[in-house]
Amino acid sequence: MGLGLQATGVSRANVNLMPSALQTEKLLATKRWAAAAIVAMLAGTVYADYAIASSANDTNVRLAQTVKRYADENRDRMSESTEVLRLVQDLAPQLARFDAIGSNQGLAHAALAGATGIVQMIATTPELRPTIPAALAESTPALQAAYLRSVELQPSTEGGGKVADPFNPLGSPRTVTVQVDIPSGARQGEVRSSLLKALREMPVPAHLQDLTRTPTLFSEVQATSDIEGTIDWWYLDRNHLDDKGDAKPIEERKSLSTSVTTYTCTIAAPSAPAAPVVAVETKP
Repeated sequence: MGLGLQATGVSRANVNLMPSALQTEKLLATKRWAAAAIVAMLAGTVYADYAIASSANDTNVRLAQTVKRYADENRDRMSESTEVLRLVQDLAPQLARFDAIGSNQGLAHAALAGATGIVQMIATTPELRPTIPAALAESTPALQAAYLRSVELQPSTEGGGKVADPFNPLGSPRTVTVQVDIPSGARQGEVRSSLLKALREMPVPAHLQDLTRTPTLFSEVQATSDIEGTIDWWYLDRNHLDDKGDAKPIEERKSLSTSVTTYTCTIAAPSAPAAPVVAVETKP
């Protein structure tokens, strides 16, 4: 009856009379490519993991070798530095004596440049310029109020007249002598006083304050001498024409009466009092 129903199409036959073992074997035969794909994927995964691990290991080995090389180089350099420090250690006290050389050189420069600058400032002050004498009026440019003759910084000495070590701080007072020609005239006394006041008030550069005793560079300034003098120069006029219009160059020696005033300036040492300077009365 069942077969009849299946034959007429009324009922569908879904009974498999094949043994289950044969069914499983048939299924595996049809899906064998999937098993091969899984095996291949597992093999690829294992290889990729190995390759990544191997690359990381090689990188770590190279980095370790680089670090070791740098460590060895630093160790060698440290050994060289230690040897140099050992050699320098015995020289350190001698090298320390050079620390003050810059300050001492700066002190001399400040004294010489400062005195020169003050004379130049006073010399070019318009209200202090002297009147040109009538005999020189046609051949003399505007006169200065003062003309620097010389600036001398005496060397520092120790006991017995021995020259002091320039690499040590200032140990004794230093004397700066400034000689100036001041043209004769009504303003001569005013120029002399202006120079004295400016030299006394000249400040100490900030980097030299540890070498001086006062806020001014010179602890003592006096006008210690005043004598008559002259300054000479040549007046040249290559293009001069005489009354007839002919070329007649002029070469004439000119002179001007002056008063040579000497200023004695003292730079006091930090460990020694300033030496007294005897002042002399100067002419107004």
